Parts: sequence; C-alpha cells; structure tokens
Amino acid sequence: MLSRLLTRLPHPRLVTGRPMSTVAIPSEEAFTEHVSSNSKSKQLVYFTASWCGPCQVVAPTIEALSDQYAESVDILKVDVDNNPELSGQFEVTAVPMFVLLTRNGDALSEAGRVTGASIEQVEGLLK
Repeated sequence: MLSRLLTRLPHPRLVTGRPMSTVAIPSEEAFTEHVSSNSKSKQLVYFTASWCGPCQVVAPTIEALSDQYAESVDILKVDVDNNPELSGQFEVTAVPMFVLLTRNGDALSEAGRVTGASIEQVEGLLK
C-alpha cells in the first residue's frame, strides 16, 4: 500500500526556483514524480473532492498555509474521485484528509495525518 508506493520513489532531485503554493496532482504518476523530485523535508498530501462541503470551506485556508509554509512544505492536492488508486494506497476513508510525509535522506515516511476540517490540527502537523 503506502509503503509500496513510497519504496518505488527514485532518489530525490533538487528543485530550485520560487516556492510553490498548493500543487494539484492529476495522477499517481504525477504524485510520484513530484514527491521524488522535491527536496523539501515535508510534504502535506491534501485529499479532497469537488462535492465535499468541508473541503470547499477549508480550501482558502489551505492555500494560505501553503503560502505561509512555502519554504519548508509543499502541499499536494489530490482529488479522490480522479485518483482512486492513490487514495486507496493512503487508505483515505473520508475527506478532507491530510497526510504529512517527511523525508529522511532518500526515505519518505508518513509522519502524521488529520481526517476532517480541523485547520488547527493541520497547522500542528506543519510546525
């Protein structure tokens, strides 16, 4: 599942340039490419859906957090309806769901998760 996906990731490549805000992930391949090419030590995967009311409510705040933590964290936005395999690998059971991935050398591991629209808990993951 998640460990299978994470162990397939190639060595990270350095990314230079301006910090990104929330990055929309259209596919599992795009997720793998982005995570593997990113040198940041933290990446927050934000699972959402267009029909999810709480997701729509927290979306502007997540964008603001993305800007606030742009130097240290990338926030990757994954639509569960468009990415059912990726959502399954992360065992997403409800949206919104936030999964923090941290990098230690070449290894990437899950460092925490928040299910629901608790911005305080999400921000706690990012600190």
